[in-house]
Amino acid sequence: YDRKYLQELDDYDLSTVFDAINAIQGTPFKINERVLEVFQHYWENNLECADLPQREDLELPEKPEDIATNDEARKVWRRAAAAVNDTNAKSRSERIMLSKVLWIAKKFKESPLWFTSQLDWRGRQYPVSLALHTQGPSLCKGLLLFNEGKRIENKTAEAWLGIAVANAWGHDKLSFEDRVSWVNDNGEMLLDIADNPFDNTEWNSADSPWEALAGCFELQGYTQDPENFASCLPIHQDATQSGLQILSLLLREPDGAKATNCIASDEPQDLYQTVADNVIRQLEDLSKAHNEFAKFWLDFGITRKTVKRPVMPRSYNSSHHSCFEYTRDWYQTQSKKNGKELPLGNTWTPCLFLSRIIWRAMEETLTGAMRAMDWFKEVADICCEHDIPIRWTTPVGFPVKQRYTKWNSEVVKTRIGDKIRRHNLRVSTDKLDRRKMINALSPNFVHSLDSAAMCATVNTAKTHGVSSFAMVHDSFATVAADSSTLSGAVRASYAEMFSMDLLRDFRDEVQAYLPAGVELPELPEYGDLDPACVINSDYFFN
Repeated sequence: YDRKYLQELDDYDLSTVFDAINAIQGTPFKINERVLEVFQHYWENNLECADLPQREDLELPEKPEDIATNDEARKVWRRAAAAVNDTNAKSRSERIMLSKVLWIAKKFKESPLWFTSQLDWRGRQYPVSLALHTQGPSLCKGLLLFNEGKRIENKTAEAWLGIAVANAWGHDKLSFEDRVSWVNDNGEMLLDIADNPFDNTEWNSADSPWEALAGCFELQGYTQDPENFASCLPIHQDATQSGLQILSLLLREPDGAKATNCIASDEPQDLYQTVADNVIRQLEDLSKAHNEFAKFWLDFGITRKTVKRPVMPRSYNSSHHSCFEYTRDWYQTQSKKNGKELPLGNTWTPCLFLSRIIWRAMEETLTGAMRAMDWFKEVADICCEHDIPIRWTTPVGFPVKQRYTKWNSEVVKTRIGDKIRRHNLRVSTDKLDRRKMINALSPNFVHSLDSAAMCATVNTAKTHGVSSFAMVHDSFATVAADSSTLSGAVRASYAEMFSMDLLRDFRDEVQAYLPAGVELPELPEYGDLDPACVINSDYFFN
């Protein structure tokens, strides 16, 4: 939308960014035909499996006989019908997407494929492809293998394969040793799934079922011929709440760094469980005061999954409304599994109650991040006051320009035949949208840094012989044989990048665009953390 900005990009040296992006989009993939066979069988035969949606819409609840005269009965029915309609609308979009995934996978199952990349204005990398790609959900990741595999020649590479399998089953909060032990202890079950995934459906219960199934097939191939088997499975290493990691490193804040595994520990820290424990404590206190909602939610079961989606975007300035939506989605999904339903005829009021508890728990837990986000809001407010777009350059040389403008509504009259029709059109103005500029600065700055860290990681890993990359913003993957090298590249890149005072650099760059005499607020208080601590943290990306 900003042609002048696009033209300015020609004056910047983006070679570091392009080197990384070309390595990513130059990685060939192939379809995991065994996963495709299982997916196709369950989908085309309309069988219940893993996280596949229903093939048909749910029926609306039967209308009460006195719905025309009974206001309360009509209200209850409308709420129940609205919940069913919401579920059906979501299911329809999922069915359309899965049909596209199946069509693409079948088309390319006998030939390699590549995913062209594009960058958004913050420098974040996304595949251009729709439906099937490396940043898709569990099914998409399970369907994709690197086209060029490498033999597993040492215990370290073998351990990374085991770690990936354990992660897919939801054991990513165990130590590395315990994850490998879990795979060894359950080897018979995992290989039995690979032999007959249609009869042994235990993989359906995994956290990421299709990646778990792909892991079973990979384990089977390695077990049958460990000397010659070339592993092609993408082994993902995930950040622990990337946004909070970045904010903690920016502020040198040790508490947030410890909670997000920036600091070395014997086993991985679990931020989501910490927030969930806070929620449970609040509910227990309210339950003692005879709060019926609190009693219901305690009986329903609060876990780390309850708070995971609300917590994930919190460092990106998410709203309480999104927290409520995530909470309601979690309830609807979990209710289908455990059969427990809310005592009221609607999900709104109880889920709103729980979302407020979760919101309070997040604010009490993420104090350092809140401080940083408040500072970014002050900066954005000053820039908006002087009608100045906010600009900064990432550590890999990518220039970012945040410029959200207001939109007006204009009415256009059009004659169609003998009739005059009126159409409302949204038209952009040159005036900055203050609300968007303020709320978006913190997440956009964090996103620009995770994109820079990804580019630095790819380039570092590439110089040490890694050639296969499947990259999400906070989850990096390569083959098992190169996973240790990629792990070192991640830590080296983050340590080097955050050893610089990036927040001060940002402030100085923004300050240069403001009129003389206008001063930005002082930097928020820093802690005493050394960002190089990530080098010694096994679970920083794990």
